[in-house]
Amino acid sequence: MCLLSYSETIGIGDYIVGSIRKWFALPDGGFCASTYDMHDLKKEQAANNYTFNYMLAQLMKQKYLQDNSLDKTKFLKLNKMGMDTLFSDYKIREMSEVSIQLMKSSDVRSIISIREDNYRSLWLKLAKIPQVTVMIPWEVGIIPLGMVIAVEDRDRLYDNLIKNDIYCNIHWRTNRCMDNSEEAIWLSKHCLTFRVINDIQMNI
Repeated sequence: MCLLSYSETIGIGDYIVGSIRKWFALPDGGFCASTYDMHDLKKEQAANNYTFNYMLAQLMKQKYLQDNSLDKTKFLKLNKMGMDTLFSDYKIREMSEVSIQLMKSSDVRSIISIREDNYRSLWLKLAKIPQVTVMIPWEVGIIPLGMVIAVEDRDRLYDNLIKNDIYCNIHWRTNRCMDNSEEAIWLSKHCLTFRVINDIQMNI
C-alpha cells in the first residue's frame, strides 16, 4: 500500500510499504521504499517464537488440506499463537533466515498464476450475490493481496465468518484523529477484505 504525505506532493505516494510475509505466504518480512533519503533504522533480531509457531501451523494446515479428517483445532491454536505474537510486537525486526530462504525458493510465476485464478474464482461466485458489491472487479492481470467487498450489516457478517474460522479483515476503521470524509466513513462501515491466498488453489 502507499502512505500519502501531507506535503506538496499530496496525492502521490512518497512511501511504499510492502508485506513480503503476505505476498509470499512467509512467516515474516517486509520492505519500505521512499522517494526521499531514509535513515538506516535499527532492527531487532528476528521474532523466532513467532516464526516457529507459524511454520508449525502451516505444516499442519497442509496436512489438514490433504486429509480433512484430521483435527484442525491444533492448527488453529498454533496459528492464533503466532498471530498473537505478531500483533503484540511492533518492533522493527530483521527478516528471519527461514523466510529469506523460503522467498529465494519461491516460484513467482506460480504465485502470480494462483492469485489470479483464486481472485477470479472468488469474483465469479460473489458477483452472483446481490447483497455483495465487489469493489474491484476481476480483470486479466490483477495480482491482488485481497478482495474487498462492501455489504450492509458488515459487522454481523464479519462476526459470523470469524466464528466459522474464515479469515477476513476490516480495512480500515476510521480514526478520530483524522478528518474523515463521508466516503471514508461509508467504506469503513461496509467493507471487508478477503485474503487471496497463493499457497493453495481454491476450488469454489
